[in-house]
Amino acid sequence: MPTVSVQKELLRERAGVFNPHNFCQMFNPAEKKVYIEYRPQDNGRAFQGAAWQVHGIGFDTHLGAFWRDQRRKTFDVRGRDDRAAKLAEATAWATEQGYGTEWVRDIFGCYQTAETIALYKDWLSNDCPVILWPGQRPGTHDHKPYHDPCPKNCPGRLPVDTPFATRQP
Repeated sequence: MPTVSVQKELLRERAGVFNPHNFCQMFNPAEKKVYIEYRPQDNGRAFQGAAWQVHGIGFDTHLGAFWRDQRRKTFDVRGRDDRAAKLAEATAWATEQGYGTEWVRDIFGCYQTAETIALYKDWLSNDCPVILWPGQRPGTHDHKPYHDPCPKNCPGRLPVDTPFATRQP
């Protein structure tokens, strides 16, 4: 398995994935895509405490959340000793909501479902030459139709009806 920096480089070059949001969007097979991210404490003017947040892609995970939490289910961390306990609470809540059953840390330091990580590892081991978003050709940023199927049936290609399918890397 390549190092984390090499994996991130491959994701950027071959799949247009730059962050955990793109990672979840590309490899998560579920209809409601969710990942769990740690938000460090911010001591600036708009102070935010440290917390684990459950991010939903294309939907809000907590409609009644405080405005600074950006409608994400948030589990506030009250110190170093509290961090692991709050992660356990966040994963338990996400599991209870039906977003996944097992949570695994990804290369960005976030937690994704085990299925997402399994698809990513399969993509990495298949050595698929390029993952293209629908309408994108290799090495371009245009919207010409893409006709060549992946020679190894890579699981990472987005279906055309995906709302984020026109996003360019």
